[in-house]
Amino acid sequence: MELKLNALVFVFVVACGATSAQQGGDEQRAAMARFDWLVGDWEGSGWVDRGSGRSEFFSTERVRRAAGGAVITIEGVHYSKTGQTRGAVVHDAFAVISFDPQSRGYRFGSHLSTGQSGVFDMTASEREFAWRLPIGDNGERGRVECSAKLDADGRWVETGRFCPPQGECRPPSFHMELTRRNKP
Repeated sequence: MELKLNALVFVFVVACGATSAQQGGDEQRAAMARFDWLVGDWEGSGWVDRGSGRSEFFSTERVRRAAGGAVITIEGVHYSKTGQTRGAVVHDAFAVISFDPQSRGYRFGSHLSTGQSGVFDMTASEREFAWRLPIGDNGERGRVECSAKLDADGRWVETGRFCPPQGECRPPSFHMELTRRNKP
C-alpha cells in the first residue's frame, strides 16, 4: 500500500512539474509573438560613425524562432561597402531575444565574433524594441542605446547612439535599413 501511495505521489509531482513547465513555455511563446514581424531573412545597408567619419556597410540578418517559439535568434553579418561592391566581413553577431516570466521582462543576449558578449534588458512593443549597452562597470562611462522597428514601408530600421553618463544622448552613430527577402 505504501509503495502505491509513493508511486501516486511521484506521478502527481511529475505531472504538476510538467504542467507548470508547459504553462511557462506557453507564456513565453505568447510574449514572443510580438516579434513575429522580425522573423525572416533581411538584406540592406547602413552606416556607422566611430568618430572618424561614416563607414558604409551591407548587411544580412537571419531571424528565426527557436526552442519551440520560446526565443528568437538573430544572425547578423555586415560587410564593408565600396560603391555597390560587398567586401570583407566587418561585423559578425549572434543574438537571442527571450522573455523572463518571473521579471515579466525581455532580454537581449548578444555574442560578437570579437569575443564580446552580454545580456541586456530590453523593452518591446508590437513593432519595435530597444536595449541599452552599458559602457564600463555599471555604465560609468556612458551607454549605447539601440532601437529597431518595422517602419510604415515594412523595412527594419535600426539606430544606435552614445549617451554620456550625464547630459543628453548624442546624434545616432549607427543606422541600418533592411528589406525582408523571405519569411520562413
